[in-house]
Amino acid sequence: MNQYKKYVVTFVVGALIVSLVMNFRMFSKMDQVEQQIHSISNSQQQLTDSVNRQSNEINGILQDFKQEQSWISDIRMQPNTETDSDGQMQLGFEWQVKELPDNAEVDFHYSLGKQDEFEQVSSKQLQDGLFQASFPVEVETRPQWEVTYIGNQHAQEQMQVEEQTDEDRRNHDLRYYVTVSHGETLKSSTIQRSNIEHLRRGGYGVVQVDLNQHQDSYSVHVINHETSTNVMLEDVYVLTYKNGTLVEEQKLEPDSGQPENAPNRTTFYHLNKIEADEDTRFVMKAVYNNGETFEKNVHTP
Repeated sequence: MNQYKKYVVTFVVGALIVSLVMNFRMFSKMDQVEQQIHSISNSQQQLTDSVNRQSNEINGILQDFKQEQSWISDIRMQPNTETDSDGQMQLGFEWQVKELPDNAEVDFHYSLGKQDEFEQVSSKQLQDGLFQASFPVEVETRPQWEVTYIGNQHAQEQMQVEEQTDEDRRNHDLRYYVTVSHGETLKSSTIQRSNIEHLRRGGYGVVQVDLNQHQDSYSVHVINHETSTNVMLEDVYVLTYKNGTLVEEQKLEPDSGQPENAPNRTTFYHLNKIEADEDTRFVMKAVYNNGETFEKNVHTP
């Protein structure tokens, strides 16, 4: 009987050893297969990246070749972000015509927004083959507000960024092209497109507001950047409302030191302690050196 048990134990142990060896070999092969699959995947990715790079290089060469063979350069838009007393902004355009015939007439054509018909504008030749044209557009200029509100103990964070609506895009979609006529010959460039909605910022730039809620007070920091050379943010105020009534208006303090990495014409303001409760509504008021004032609701309870 003991001899029988010994045989059984030996058989079981042997079977276990064989099973372990087989499993080890199987896992080793699986690991090898995984490594091979990973290697193949890496090779495919490298091949894809190489094809994409070559495709981009070829497309770039083709675009350069087409540009060299074209009779006209790209039409470059050069807007003047300043508006006149009528709220109009001048949009300037410049382009180069190659091999221009003598006494040829060069005209600029544009269509703005939902307008189907193209308006024609006479161009001015600055030098041989280099032309310029401009026309006025009505633009309601205002700063672009970017507001971040951080609630008590960072439990609540909200960010408001003025987004461009489909209606805004359509109303500010600009199409334009150039024609060159000489005798009975008329050549037209391809129609280019631009969206001028961003020009609504005018020279007022971006006003970035960070409103932070603390235990029993608030703090606010304001950064104004991307302004024009003639427009500067002069004063910033935070207006405090309770139950729809203005209860206080506080002026932010300008920061004396500007960070070394800050872009040109960037201004900083702050107010470290605003006594208010959670039912308070805050409105920011920005006053520029040209007398224009803009307000933005930054927090509603």
